[in-house]
Amino acid sequence: MLKNSLLASALALSAYAMSTSAEAGHRHQGWYVGIEAGATWIQDADITATGTSLPVEAEFDTGFALFGEVGYRWEDNWRVEFELGLRENDSDCFRVGAPCVSNVLYDITQVSQMVNVLHDIPLTENTTLSLGLGIGGAYVDVDGRNFSDDGGYVFAGQALFQLSQALTDDIDLVVSYRFMTLEDPEFRQLAYGNLEMDTETHTVSLGLSFDLQPEPVVAEPVIASAPPAAEPPPVPQQFIVFFAYNKSNLTREGLDIVREAAATAMKQGYVTILVTGHTDTSGSAAYNLALSERRADSVKKALVAQGIPAAGIQASGKGETVLAVQTQDMEKEPRNRRAEINLN
Repeated sequence: MLKNSLLASALALSAYAMSTSAEAGHRHQGWYVGIEAGATWIQDADITATGTSLPVEAEFDTGFALFGEVGYRWEDNWRVEFELGLRENDSDCFRVGAPCVSNVLYDITQVSQMVNVLHDIPLTENTTLSLGLGIGGAYVDVDGRNFSDDGGYVFAGQALFQLSQALTDDIDLVVSYRFMTLEDPEFRQLAYGNLEMDTETHTVSLGLSFDLQPEPVVAEPVIASAPPAAEPPPVPQQFIVFFAYNKSNLTREGLDIVREAAATAMKQGYVTILVTGHTDTSGSAAYNLALSERRADSVKKALVAQGIPAAGIQASGKGETVLAVQTQDMEKEPRNRRAEINLN
């Protein structure tokens, strides 16, 4: 059966997830894949041996681990993934009684297949802590002298802790810790008979996660055409830049809109440029106000980079108070995640 430590982790995850608000997250709904590599340690394992009455214990060197995942993420910050893992360790010592026996050296390989359930907890706009539990199985194989019947499939469970940092809109750098426990694999060793090993493994890995379904960005500029006239006074024009969920950085489409607005302003000689940031109603009012201000500031910086003097740009945020599309509170709406550029 799974160890008490894994059960305690499950209770802690459940309590934390239920008490954590899912106001915001830097990733959106959809499929993703991941790859990781790292180091793994097997705790000194107590062994039950039929061929001796003395206490038996095995110690292991640090090994290597590889992982691949494919999963699906919901916008409420829960996700489910299938994980395939490989862990391999060499034995360092095989103790029967007190002394260390060096002539019973072997290596142990664990190939695990797990279904993980994780809850993402946003720490900042681009940094996320994830807590998870996994259940599945592992094929455990021992390769060493005097071992026979050395492979078998056993029940497995694990607790996961991950810290991810967004590198781009679609790629995360992920640092993971896994604690995996097995349902005591059994082997046969010629000198000591049937061996049943209590196996608990710790793994630290580094990898990348790739979103497969980037959120579509609504980026259609709304431009009021000026009436034809000989040298008419400047007619107010509006350009709208849309943002991804909980993001303030400009997408490629958004940057194209900023360039068009800057070119229009320089060509037609507008006196002032007003940039106003907005959000949808997902999240608290205070958080959304700050997010809208960051969106307005991103657009202002992009306009300055296009040659518009900073003194001629006024940037402010309205949070969720001015919606382009009326929604209920805590409702995600892409058309409300925007910054408006008004040329006057």
